[in-house]
Amino acid sequence: MRRRFWVLLHSLQWAGRCSSCKGKSSADNSDGAGEEEAGAKDEALQRLVHSLGFEMQEMERLVRGFATGEKKSTVAAHKKDSASCNSLADVCTKHSVFLLPFCKVAMAYKGLRATSAKYRGTAGTVTTSEYGETEATALLHRCARRIGAKVNIREVKDLSEIQLLGGALATLFAALWDSMRGFRREGKYRWQELLNGDAEKVKQLHTWRYEVIKMHVEAFVSLQDACRSVFGMALKDVPSRQGDAAFRQTLCLCISTINSMTLAISDELHWHLSRPSVKKNDEEERRLLERRITDCVSSMRNLTNTFLAGMVEENVTVIEDAEGGVQILSVICAIEDILAVMENSVNLPVGVDGFDDSRFFTLLIMWLLQTASSLFHAPSLNEERRFVSCLQKLWQKLAPPLEQRSSDKVMTHRTIHASLNLRYARLRSEPQGGEGDKSFVSNPATSALLLRMLERTVSTFLSWQLKRDAVKPSMVLPYAVLCRTVLEVEVEIYFLACKKTGRELTTPTDLFHTGVDNRKEGTPTDLEWEEILKATSSLRVAVSSLVHAYMRAFVSQDLSAFALMEGKKGDFSFVKRSVYRFMSGISTSFFPLLRRHYIDSAGKEVLTSSLRSFLALKQVSDIMDGDGEERRHGVNSTFRVCGVSLSQATEVAFFLSLYRRDHLSLITGSSDPADAIDGHAISSYVKEVLFALDHSTAKQLWHLRSTKVLRCFTGVSYEGEVTDERQQRRQAQSILSVVHAHVVHPSFLWMPLFQLQEVLFVLAQNRELIEGLQPYLKSPKADDSATLAVFHVGSAGGTLRHFAKVLGYVALRLYVVSNVLRCYRELLPTEECPSRLALRDSTSGAKKRREWAKNMALTLQKSFPGLAAEVEGLDPKRRTHRKRANRRVLARLETACIFAVDQKLLFHVKKQRRKWRAKRAMQRLLDGSDGDGGGNNTVSAIALSETVAQDEILTIFLKRTDARAPLGFSLYGERPRIRRIAGSEHKDDNEGRSVDENMKDTPFSAALRAAGVVEPRSVVGWCVVQIDGADVESSKAVITLVRGKHEFSMSLSPPA
Repeated sequence: MRRRFWVLLHSLQWAGRCSSCKGKSSADNSDGAGEEEAGAKDEALQRLVHSLGFEMQEMERLVRGFATGEKKSTVAAHKKDSASCNSLADVCTKHSVFLLPFCKVAMAYKGLRATSAKYRGTAGTVTTSEYGETEATALLHRCARRIGAKVNIREVKDLSEIQLLGGALATLFAALWDSMRGFRREGKYRWQELLNGDAEKVKQLHTWRYEVIKMHVEAFVSLQDACRSVFGMALKDVPSRQGDAAFRQTLCLCISTINSMTLAISDELHWHLSRPSVKKNDEEERRLLERRITDCVSSMRNLTNTFLAGMVEENVTVIEDAEGGVQILSVICAIEDILAVMENSVNLPVGVDGFDDSRFFTLLIMWLLQTASSLFHAPSLNEERRFVSCLQKLWQKLAPPLEQRSSDKVMTHRTIHASLNLRYARLRSEPQGGEGDKSFVSNPATSALLLRMLERTVSTFLSWQLKRDAVKPSMVLPYAVLCRTVLEVEVEIYFLACKKTGRELTTPTDLFHTGVDNRKEGTPTDLEWEEILKATSSLRVAVSSLVHAYMRAFVSQDLSAFALMEGKKGDFSFVKRSVYRFMSGISTSFFPLLRRHYIDSAGKEVLTSSLRSFLALKQVSDIMDGDGEERRHGVNSTFRVCGVSLSQATEVAFFLSLYRRDHLSLITGSSDPADAIDGHAISSYVKEVLFALDHSTAKQLWHLRSTKVLRCFTGVSYEGEVTDERQQRRQAQSILSVVHAHVVHPSFLWMPLFQLQEVLFVLAQNRELIEGLQPYLKSPKADDSATLAVFHVGSAGGTLRHFAKVLGYVALRLYVVSNVLRCYRELLPTEECPSRLALRDSTSGAKKRREWAKNMALTLQKSFPGLAAEVEGLDPKRRTHRKRANRRVLARLETACIFAVDQKLLFHVKKQRRKWRAKRAMQRLLDGSDGDGGGNNTVSAIALSETVAQDEILTIFLKRTDARAPLGFSLYGERPRIRRIAGSEHKDDNEGRSVDENMKDTPFSAALRAAGVVEPRSVVGWCVVQIDGADVESSKAVITLVRGKHEFSMSLSPPA
């Protein structure tokens, strides 16, 4: 668009000083005074033009071109103009494209040097001096040197025409920016001079300020026109330089510099226009200036965005030269400048029309990744740190916020990871607030290119790490930020691709037959997004390998430091080690990676390198005894197992078992085990997790029983029913989904169906941990002398444990889940149910016992109708998906029950527990007898052993001379359970032992010995079930029935 030539100098009137006009002027003026005045002005004009680097003919041609619209400059002329240039400053002053922009920038800068001490002439007139001309030229040369260093321009003669134009354009922008900063300083200085000045001088100062602002706006507009011309020529020249990486890199640096200068200049101009003194001027003119500034910013940013996209999206690998480190440092500095300007700019408009910020930040990320991945040699640690910082800041500007909605408050959890649960919940939800396709990666081609660059960059960092001997402790956090940021980008693209393809993220209902799931794949129109899903999977593998490389280096360093300082005083806290700090830095993104990759692959793949990372963390945790050390020091923190939380360790144990199944030949040694995970390491990890789950479950049961909240796994309170509605809803939710209590304190008490199925799979794959338990549990006639497998567990490795209780907890939880889902099945239509599960209980007694199951099933159906669809990865809003989900849940239950039976993992927990405890009580009786002098007692004990084993009831007869005398035992509070026995250390005189004359048998001890119990203390923990044939259920009932009696019978049963 043709613009009217704006008068450059008000005092000299350049537009009327052409040679033709000058002759006419001399002919008309006949008096001497007029000739002297004209000659003086001509000399001033020539001095000014020469100081700017022009000749009079060039200036006349420039003025004529702007006045008539003639365009006589050609590409050949441009090359001729640049051929004689020795620096970027020469290009700015001699090239025809920059003549007008340079003049306006120079005049704006010279406007700052207007006389301040004496306000001569008309108000608003800006005068110049020879000093100002010299300053303008010096400013240009200073900016040229600074820009040359920024964009790696060392020798002008080696550059192409387009590179010179780009560098010169950036130089002019830098000069205008310096002029704006000088304008602020000058204005502040002049205002301080006039603190006590008169009103006339203050008015002249405000007029001067407004005139200089308009000069800078005009210069800014002229730079926009020059930028459009330069980029137009560059777009024609770029295709001819397809493989010239240095050419593209220089242009990208120039573009980024121009972009940051544009934002800085715009912010400064808006600040000046917002001053109260400026607002007193014409409102319409001031708004026009603001509109022109905004239009310039929008136009400039769109131009730079388009040109940068052409440079970056060609995906040309930047070839490293001898100074590759300088090259990546230049890119980092350019991006840091842009980010600094954006962070410090407070006067920019909120939004720029027609400009896509997300697109711009995506291009900057791609440019940064492209530069880093092209380096063959690792840069310095400081450059790596700054690279990671730039990448993180760009992603923070670009990443869409994952804010919680009101609907998320009732969200059910599919996994133990909160961020992943939000992603899965949003996957099927409708976009809100204009989300739609405004994502930064809505274009599949851009997404694919970004993923390839990320993977290439990760591979580059991996190669650098493998060549290093060690890692500096100061790089722990930067490397964690790098891995976390790459994973966050991958997550964003992955879930967008899942939404575009309509992918169903389901897992197999049968863990032994993977790949049989009916998963909906993308339609033919979504093939591009399907390729992106494959690319995200490849990137996850690459990042996992990089994390493992860093973990291995940190583990080696921590173990070496611990070995050197062992036995010496010092702080060897596990939480302060590099490996733990690194893992904590990536936990939010890396911990869900195993589960997400498993779900994405439909249960077919496990990230092996991620498993190795967790095993490496356990290695340090075991040696430094880190589990729970904060609790020992009074710090409230989550209990750790193998260096991580118990919930995360449980997932790792499952995926290790999956790996063991798929790589059984490598683990057992029948193939090359070079890259295989050791089977002993897997077994060691699993046994630590099982022990921690055992401990956590027992602790929770004790707490819930002591506070009289719950009595058992069924969720029934001591009154026999669930009165708390909130508690009943949580119990019902825990059947299928992960409740918050299970995330914070994992145990078998709240374990959902899918995780219960995984634990069964873990037990089956690690059978050495339950060796000797299955035959004993399944057959009542099995050999009782079979040796149970015991293991050293715990951080210190000093606790001997077996996992019989773990099997009992698993059986109890499966009993609860199966009963609830059987009742849930009765509420569903027949076509939604598998065929092999029993529908109804035949006896009324069973129905009465399982009233709690019916209540939870009703809660599931009424309060959570879409829960099954959510946990199975389907859409809860679609009726067909809800039907499919119900079938999948019941099929999962069916396969879990059948699998548990086939693996001999189920038994009647209550009966087996009674049998074990009766056997243990009889063993105590036998151990208390003496083979030499106590033959009768031995026979009695054996007989009693057989009696208790058959009837499980011991009846004794108590006698006392005084009805108010104590019986010699105490009970547990309200429970009729033997807590303590008095006088139990008295021994019979016939055994040849010393007798305490002051110690006498109590009625209770005497009755026990009369019944054949040699050691009365062996019945501690037994329950009082009857007094004189009357059933008792509490301690009060026992006291009531024995009060005032001299003789009575008491029936005892072993602990259940």
